Amino acid sequence: MMRPACRLILLFVAFGCGTGACQSSVSEEDLVPAVAEELCNLQQRCECEGSPSGEECQSLAEQVIKGFLLPPPGAGLTYDAACAGELVDAYADFECDALDAFADDRECRFCKPYHGDKQAGDACSRFEGTIFDDCGPGLGCFEDVCIDPCETVGEGEPCLGRQCSEGLVCTYSFDDETSTCQSSAGLGDSCEDAICADDLVCNSATFACAEAPGVGEPCMGASSCDDGSWCDTSDSDIMSWVCRAPKDDGEPCMSGDECSSKSCDFDAKLCVELRPLLCEILN
Repeated sequence: MMRPACRLILLFVAFGCGTGACQSSVSEEDLVPAVAEELCNLQQRCECEGSPSGEECQSLAEQVIKGFLLPPPGAGLTYDAACAGELVDAYADFECDALDAFADDRECRFCKPYHGDKQAGDACSRFEGTIFDDCGPGLGCFEDVCIDPCETVGEGEPCLGRQCSEGLVCTYSFDDETSTCQSSAGLGDSCEDAICADDLVCNSATFACAEAPGVGEPCMGASSCDDGSWCDTSDSDIMSWVCRAPKDDGEPCMSGDECSSKSCDFDAKLCVELRPLLCEILN
């Protein structure tokens, strides 16, 4: 539960309030109980199977959360009650299957309940096992430098921890082991050091962007088929791999890609109804 819960907190820290203004601030002593309460409320609201409830959930959540939500003793960080309130409000607003909608509805604003005093461009340090660093308000520590993770950067600029301007994608180069904002590759363009446009896939044989194959057409592996099919790689002969129609609930599967629901029960090896996204993250 610790690592997934931490990922949720990181998500909420990265976004400000929604269409309505934030209403609350949270005292330092109330931070862990408030976050734990909202986390338990989320699990109940999303009907996560097997989740504890009531006082059991509250106690367990507090034990886990305080391990990474609170900075280590002597860290010298400043508590921000307003940012803590935004974090709690974000949990209260979150819907079970709405990560994309949650992000789209919010202005990017890096808001940490605890912050340091380092300025943009300063060298920084992260506190291992927590979500915190010694950068000032609105800044995060990436590659040992304080930056504003909500600042957009242009073509050719470093993008680790930053957002690329519209129309650009953060692309990793194996040649110099750096990530920079680049235009997406178009049909027929090389994808060896580029990311293909959304409606294209990288052909692993030619390393060129191509239209994604559909049902009954040859494919090159996972994620190489269009949205309405999946690549069947069960044959040892790669030339026999083919895109197939997704399977209904109850049919045999080896991965979620094979299922219409995008969810495969790996114990039963059967396609099953997709659980709420939040439950998948927490479990």
